[in-house]
Amino acid sequence: MRKLSLIITVLSLLSIIGYGQEIKFETLNVTNSVALHPMIFDVDKDGKNDIVVVDDYNDLKGNDALNIKTVCWFSDMGATGGGGFKRTVITEINYRSCGIASADIDNDGYIDVIGRYDTDGDDNNETGAIFWLKNPYGSKKYDGSPWQKFDIGFSTYAKDIVTADFNKDGKTDVVARGVDGFVRVYLQNTPAKWVTIKIEAPHHDGTDVADIDKDGDPDIVINGLWYEAPADLVNGVWKKYDYAPRWYKQKTGPKGSWFDNNTKVTVNDIDEDGWPDIFVSNAENTGYAICWYKNPGKDFDKEWQEHVVGYMDFAHTLLVADMDNDGDKDIVSGNLILYNDPNPEGYHPVTIFVNKGNNLEWEKQIISDRACYSGTAGDLDNDGDMDIVASRNWNKAPLYLWRNLTNEKVNMSSVKISEITEQGIPGLKIETSSATYIYDKAGGGFISMFDKNGKDWISFKITDSGQPGNAASRYRGIPNLGIGGEDDDAGHPGFDKCVTKIIAPNVIETTTKTGNWKFRWAFYDNHAKLTMVKTLPELPYWFLYEGTPAGKYDPENMYWGNNIDGKRVDFPDLLENTGIFKNMNWVYVGQKNYPRIIYFRQVHPDEKTDLFSYMGNTPGGSKKSPDGMVCFGFGRAHGTKPILKGDNQEFIIGFIDREIADTDDHQFAKTKIESAR
Repeated sequence: MRKLSLIITVLSLLSIIGYGQEIKFETLNVTNSVALHPMIFDVDKDGKNDIVVVDDYNDLKGNDALNIKTVCWFSDMGATGGGGFKRTVITEINYRSCGIASADIDNDGYIDVIGRYDTDGDDNNETGAIFWLKNPYGSKKYDGSPWQKFDIGFSTYAKDIVTADFNKDGKTDVVARGVDGFVRVYLQNTPAKWVTIKIEAPHHDGTDVADIDKDGDPDIVINGLWYEAPADLVNGVWKKYDYAPRWYKQKTGPKGSWFDNNTKVTVNDIDEDGWPDIFVSNAENTGYAICWYKNPGKDFDKEWQEHVVGYMDFAHTLLVADMDNDGDKDIVSGNLILYNDPNPEGYHPVTIFVNKGNNLEWEKQIISDRACYSGTAGDLDNDGDMDIVASRNWNKAPLYLWRNLTNEKVNMSSVKISEITEQGIPGLKIETSSATYIYDKAGGGFISMFDKNGKDWISFKITDSGQPGNAASRYRGIPNLGIGGEDDDAGHPGFDKCVTKIIAPNVIETTTKTGNWKFRWAFYDNHAKLTMVKTLPELPYWFLYEGTPAGKYDPENMYWGNNIDGKRVDFPDLLENTGIFKNMNWVYVGQKNYPRIIYFRQVHPDEKTDLFSYMGNTPGGSKKSPDGMVCFGFGRAHGTKPILKGDNQEFIIGFIDREIADTDDHQFAKTKIESAR
């Protein structure tokens, strides 16, 4: 047993990702040995996740075929435990596989380890087998001795090992993909007795399992094709279907090379339509894209549409996970160091492809240039975000932990989302440290936005007071998108055009009932951010604030400002046709003698016309009206015309605790607004 000191090697800050919060990683060395095949799970059920690896993979000369390896686990001691990682041996064995798996094989409530060993250095003869190691921590008598090993069945060198319950008997079965051109399925009768099924397969890397056809049982997915599990698993035919046949037919390397079409394959329903999609990367060559293939649904034997995520050479890590806690799935990949790399200490990026919300556009973020090999993702420190663990390379130390600090930055504990009914409208109440929002789930807009003093800066009322009377009631809201067509009035409180769900601890997603439009709000301590995820290209929209600064319509005391003019105290009147039409990047509004303003920012500035005005609830001038609202809009042109178009438009709203009385105050607000992400 040894205790390793925790070495913080770098702190990398990544910006402009997800919903604007920077992804912050702390990079640590778990061990300075060659430790491969990391898995993250709670070994001893102490409530904290651990890292399981095959350690000491190479001897001092770099050999790995015959030397004994150490399967072990590292527990994060944390600050209270003195820091560092504690290493505990599981067993010593000549481990021979590029894959590893974990599952509760014997259903005792503790996660076991599945792998492959060999005894003579020949990876194709009968001396190698798949095995499982019984986790002993369920026994009160465990004395620290090596975990008990059980053989499962013969396999040549296994490129991948995955688990599933194929016959739905409640027992874990195992899949191993060998270098001899076969996928083997091991059906469990008992933990000590297994039935082997051989399925012929092309060369030879990249395997996952998922219910591709949604018939209730798992199927096997490899590079370019998938096998449908038959009703009779042992005697039936595992029918194969192509989804991207180039991934087993094309030549990706020198003719005859053993790494031709070596891939990483993983399955994930990225678009959340209920049908698992397939991801592929080229693990052993350059110039190939990471792609995902959309499951065509019930017509699963039809064309699978290809979507390119981005390019990564030697992409020997392929993970799908929500890395920034914004509710959609991101892609983690990394560059291995090839055995004959002329510059092994050169640039080998570890990359997150950050999903911009529509699964089609990605922001590439580099978190390291030191390479990674067969990494994994999981919440190691149980703080609600996904960490990354990876070996530097198959023959190089160290084992890295990239600890994700997203939740430290976002402070999820300060964001609370709950169900509420307001004015008879089913809604969501979003509580943050700076504001409380009330959101109409069916309308897709905010009814209220309360500050810390309980002042409602929107003040929507369901009452229909006609025109212009609704300026004191139904017209109010955010974002009041101005969508036309069959989705008319979607994005505005008081209508029944949308469905809203909570998709992350701080994110809600609204989709129109037609499915044509989708947008998301992410909530943080000091602001909220809207992203237009899906729009109709032919239909324009706008972003509007129609509400009551500091909780009431007070023409004598209201002021406003923007990025062009500074603070303004004039009174542009919408109904009197004196509204200000110009391009603005941001706007704020406040009331004299009140210590707070509300602001609105378009994250990606354009050159389109925006509008600022006031609207009273009676004819004869807004300044004389007893009630009314501010009417501000990004992309609102003359003639009540929306002019914004396209996906991924982003808008930020928030409070700043300061009255704007002079140029210094305006400069303070400018800095705060322009730094909001």
